[in-house]
Amino acid sequence: MQKCSKIIISNITRKNTSFSFIYNKYNKMILGGFCVVILILLALNPQIYMQATLNGLVVFASVLLPSLLPFFVFTKLLTRLNVVNTFCKIFEPVIKFLFSTSTIASYIFFISIISGYPVGAKVLKDCYDANLVTEKEAKKILTFTSNSGPMFIIGTVGVGLLISKQAGYILFFSHIIGSVLNGVFYRFILPASNIKNTKELPINNALNNILNDSMESSIKSLLLIGGYIAVFFTIIELLNFYSVFDFFAYLLSPITNLFRLNSQILKVVLEGLLEVTKGCFGIKNLMLSYSGNILACTGLISFGGICVCIQAMSFLSSIKIKASFYLLQKTTHAIFSMLVCYFLILTF
Repeated sequence: MQKCSKIIISNITRKNTSFSFIYNKYNKMILGGFCVVILILLALNPQIYMQATLNGLVVFASVLLPSLLPFFVFTKLLTRLNVVNTFCKIFEPVIKFLFSTSTIASYIFFISIISGYPVGAKVLKDCYDANLVTEKEAKKILTFTSNSGPMFIIGTVGVGLLISKQAGYILFFSHIIGSVLNGVFYRFILPASNIKNTKELPINNALNNILNDSMESSIKSLLLIGGYIAVFFTIIELLNFYSVFDFFAYLLSPITNLFRLNSQILKVVLEGLLEVTKGCFGIKNLMLSYSGNILACTGLISFGGICVCIQAMSFLSSIKIKASFYLLQKTTHAIFSMLVCYFLILTF
């Protein structure tokens, strides 16, 4: 009997391995084909990608780099110096009650709120590397620590695009409350995991080494983010040039007609699902109502876009968190945030 069970398990494992190989090979073929098509289109119209790439780099250098660099450096320093224990003890009862995670989650949540995408994912990886959280626990913590920051939400989108500080505050609080609700939701969805107690780690006495490592790690991470943004700006501009978004808008026209939506709204949403900054700029040009602008921007900001997903996965892949789960929990985050936003719009 025991021998028979071993044979069955061996066959199942072999089949799963074979399926995984075929699945990975299939994905690589699709990605390779996509890259070939993009290269051909870029070669046919080089003026498109040159300007689009420049626009992406300008947005990164003028908006994201000044706001993210200090947070990347100092959050890395805080993690390496292990000063998070004192901070976490203050919020220990709340974090355990709401999310059923270790208290280190309060530190990651706080940093993700004040710094924005994709710092939460990076700090989560730093804590995992420091052996402060387990893989299962990291998955649960991710559901409420992948947040956009106040500078982008209130400053860039609220005041800069929607010309309203009140709109910025509604966007920000909808986003954060939606994040908390998302974490509570997945607390009951994800299986229980062993909670690691935040422990004291040995501190490297060579302060220069800590500073240099933190700076080097932060600059590499920022260059990676800047590259992704420039590439996604280029892809979006290319898809616009060849009317790909217009084609999808046409295919989905029965849905837009059912809800009496302009096809341009769908086009902008599709752009925002790829890159959130581009989508928010597009919403501004649609001349929607006050509530329509806020609801649309809330959904896009909370979802984050494929570009943010890839940025986050560059940190989370070592924790064995799949991109499919990341996108799923960002979708539910967007739904919760839009519900909260609708309530706040009616209230205020």
